[in-house]
Amino acid sequence: MALPRLIRPLSIAAVVLAVAAGSLVATADAQAATGDGSPGDPNVKFLGRWDTTNPGAYVPQWAGAYLKTGFTGTTVKLKQRNPIDLYYSIDGGAFGYVQNVRGTVDLTPAPLRAGNHTLLVSYRVVGGSYTGDAVFQGLTLDAGAKTIAPAVSPTIIEFVGDSITVGTTSSKNALTAYGWLVGEQLGVEHTQIGYGGGCLVAAADGCTSVAAQFLKTGYSATSANWDFSRYQAAAVVINLGTNDAGHSVSSASSSRRTRRFCGPSAASIRRR
Repeated sequence: MALPRLIRPLSIAAVVLAVAAGSLVATADAQAATGDGSPGDPNVKFLGRWDTTNPGAYVPQWAGAYLKTGFTGTTVKLKQRNPIDLYYSIDGGAFGYVQNVRGTVDLTPAPLRAGNHTLLVSYRVVGGSYTGDAVFQGLTLDAGAKTIAPAVSPTIIEFVGDSITVGTTSSKNALTAYGWLVGEQLGVEHTQIGYGGGCLVAAADGCTSVAAQFLKTGYSATSANWDFSRYQAAAVVINLGTNDAGHSVSSASSSRRTRRFCGPSAASIRRR
């Protein structure tokens, strides 16, 4: 069973696109049991890289990780730990943005109509000067309300890069970066992995190698290795190399590292 072909980069601003038929591991089952909105609720779907080692507190890693669920009733609240900024969309509407919130966060100060609803939540990525506490501890719903399985695309695209990919300076961070926008336009799931200022090749002056950290669950150098069986991407787009030039990494060295990077990135692509 061969891996899909990777297109070789044409410049130091390497863009690698690998396409295959992909699917998420444990995608939403139409018959999934309804739940209570806890992190382990099978009707709450986590897209991107999440640290799920604490069963009561799931932590999104990298940029563009998000959760989806459906719910009944007229209100929905998030259970947060310490202050965090986050984006949320109800019933596919425009994203709301709340800052420095903690505890029980009411996303529906004006109650919704009774019936079935959808929720998408994406936390502001923790990195650089921002040190919020991105963690999902569950939902609070109306008495007698329940979660329901959301619609989740069987295809996910993974975008790997630097500040352009993670949306460091865009108006809504990851949500207005090209990776999120492309995924939404294609109607597929998506995630963004990278550092603002990140390099392809680790530089002597301290520039972080995104290619090396790609193998980890999150930003931290001590982060656990990522389990690539958690999901398989249909495509991996790598947009790196611009920062290498500013850190005295040669084009030849960057090109060699790009070719080596194709192996690890291909591990996240579903085999035909």
